Amino acid sequence: MSYQARVVIQCTALAGLMSCLCGCETTGDPRQGALFGWSEAKARDRQALLRQQLEEVSDENRSASARASSLRASQSSLRSDVAARSARLNSLERRVASLQQATATGSTTPAETRRQAAQIERDISSQDASDPQMQEMLGRLKDLAR
Repeated sequence: MSYQARVVIQCTALAGLMSCLCGCETTGDPRQGALFGWSEAKARDRQALLRQQLEEVSDENRSASARASSLRASQSSLRSDVAARSARLNSLERRVASLQQATATGSTTPAETRRQAAQIERDISSQDASDPQMQEMLGRLKDLAR
């Protein structure tokens, strides 16, 4: 092969390689595009987009953390409320049981039973009288007061 033929082949190969390199789309991702397919402007745009996505995720995370904190506070408050209601219910239950026992043994007069039953009814009414347990106690009290 002559010198001129080799030069023509090399120039053709070089022209093909250059057209491949120039025709490739550039990218801002350093993991893609290698040395010639990377674009600094696209990289800056990609970094800006990634920062924006990070901010959005961080905002969502802060919002979720605030909501979780609020829910923990509500949970704590509700637990305290349940404990207080349970204590009041137990106290009322003991008073009703004591009055029932006193009535059954005859250690109290009917007038005193009615007075104590009325007092317990007022105490129940000052609580949540729609509670089924409170309703059941009210029924027992009415039976005692008869």
